[in-house]
Amino acid sequence: MPKPFTFIRGAAIFILISILTVLIAFIPELVSGDIDSWLKLNLGEGYKSYLIATMPILTALLVWLTTDIGKWRRRQNSLDTHQNLPDLDLVSKVREYLLFRYKHRLSQKLAGRQPVNLRILPSLSGISNESIENLMTLEEEDVRGAIGDIFTRANGRLMLVGLPGSGKTTIVLQLALHLLERKDGSLPVILNLATWRSEFQTFEVWLKKILPAELGASTGLAEQIRKNLPLILLLDGLDEVPEADRGSLITAIGEYGVGANRQFLISSRTAEYAATKDARVYAQVEVAPLTIAQVEMSLSALAYTKPEAIPLLNALKRDPLLRTTVENPFYLNTAQLLFASGKNWSELGFIATDVAGRQRELVERFIEGALNPKTENWYPPEKAGHWLSFLASRMTKRNMVVFELRDLQYNWWRWSRWQLIAASVVAWLGTGMFWMRGWYSIGLGGWLTLWMIWLISAIGKGSGVLFATVGGLIIAIFFGLIGGLAVQRPPIITYDTLNWPKKKINRSLKFSLLFGLILFGIFSFLIILLGQKFKLEFGLIIFIPMLGILIELLHDSKDIIQITAPYQRFNASKRLLFFSIFLHKLLCYQLHKKSLVPRNLVKFLDEMSNKHILETDGATWRFRHRILQEYFVSHWVEPDQNCDHKSIPQE
Repeated sequence: MPKPFTFIRGAAIFILISILTVLIAFIPELVSGDIDSWLKLNLGEGYKSYLIATMPILTALLVWLTTDIGKWRRRQNSLDTHQNLPDLDLVSKVREYLLFRYKHRLSQKLAGRQPVNLRILPSLSGISNESIENLMTLEEEDVRGAIGDIFTRANGRLMLVGLPGSGKTTIVLQLALHLLERKDGSLPVILNLATWRSEFQTFEVWLKKILPAELGASTGLAEQIRKNLPLILLLDGLDEVPEADRGSLITAIGEYGVGANRQFLISSRTAEYAATKDARVYAQVEVAPLTIAQVEMSLSALAYTKPEAIPLLNALKRDPLLRTTVENPFYLNTAQLLFASGKNWSELGFIATDVAGRQRELVERFIEGALNPKTENWYPPEKAGHWLSFLASRMTKRNMVVFELRDLQYNWWRWSRWQLIAASVVAWLGTGMFWMRGWYSIGLGGWLTLWMIWLISAIGKGSGVLFATVGGLIIAIFFGLIGGLAVQRPPIITYDTLNWPKKKINRSLKFSLLFGLILFGIFSFLIILLGQKFKLEFGLIIFIPMLGILIELLHDSKDIIQITAPYQRFNASKRLLFFSIFLHKLLCYQLHKKSLVPRNLVKFLDEMSNKHILETDGATWRFRHRILQEYFVSHWVEPDQNCDHKSIPQE
């Protein structure tokens, strides 16, 4: 809290300026009639009210700048962000959110079919033979507890490697669930490393950026958790980091691990990790293949509960290459889904002569089998494959593992100048719009339109709505033309849903009122200098402080933001007077006209999740496995940009 004399000094300054304001308002009339006449001529009969209204505002600004009140407010914000412990109820909600997400993801990844058996053995990559332990086999029901025990014995520093499809991510999910269920005060969180780049100065800078989305928390709450709770980072996908950046990532993780209490796991494909320098971990294990004996034993046990069990067993007897292929958990899971459709081995037409070829055929037959059956929400296989290939290619190009609707941007494709102009106009109409409950209901173009409404309030009188609407449209079209002609691709931005407790609103209201009054005073002073008559509307008095409240809440929130529906961010943005949904819908329409996405993108993505090609948590989507994403990327053919010389290449 500021010292008492600070308030006394601030109050004294305010009273003094208030007295001077009243005196100044009457001095022109007392001193000189010419001055009084000139002020009335230029400012109107009510010039005294302008002076009286403006001076206290400037006084508040003076108090803010010349006393410790402003410093205390800024210091208090800093303390709130960096020193206070996070709310335990919010942390509990974050924990429940992660538990639900990881269970749901694990179920989708395995499509309801658990791998028969997982073996974990010491990795030979990067360690000496002296460190090799005995082979360790984990039965299905013991995977979660066993990997938790291994992590504990490794003092919370573990490297997990394996071949593509060997089940690394599945084990990471099992470990996360084990750590969440033990409730020891730590908070495990799975983070995908695909977004790491050498440009990040430290690992903590990257962590600060990526953590809020994974925790389902606002930036403020995520930062409090990062600084005050023991996080266990489960870092998945070292192999998804570009090769040039892997060395810097290992170094950054090592520097992060200087703190003795910091725990983390790193997972990677074996070959990619072998090409890097050693990670600073205490133990290193490798996910080993299954054995065909284990596969056959488990399928026999499922003969009367799973429709694919007997057909797959018969196929394994006929096909030696398939027997080797299903020793990999991903391909076993894929084979189970394929044979669950009722097909027999002879109907699949396998012709490959090596294991890699059989793996490729298995994926191809699975995708064909998933896309061809005519269901209620059926899409032609050629179109569905093309749309999935476009999505996979753009996600891979941008190192994305998870896709959310707001990730769809104009830099995903090349556009003509007129298409960009249309997008830019819609961006100004949607994201520059403010709905106000008052006589002037629409303002377009942000602060420029706010200025226009003030002028209209002085000259427009009863036609203010018409003037504001037409003027706003002109501004939107004008700036839209500028953006389109300048080849600017308007970004699609959303704001998150926030819980607004009463205590926070009260705290923010005090700050935002001062912010609004200062801002209003500045604009009023400028209008007076320009000699414009100004009619103060009640709606504007409410609007400016509310804008300050929104700014304060958006940038200083300590709440949870758990996205559970596809358009949740866009709907939250609408409640914050930010209509970026218009631009998103336009982009989807433009991409659909180019046959790059279906008419209803969400419906299509959900259907692909039902077919086990994608996974979804209700708001985001990802390919069930990186092998599937790579398959669709390999089938994407980028159209020749020279075929449309008028189009502007993508960024």
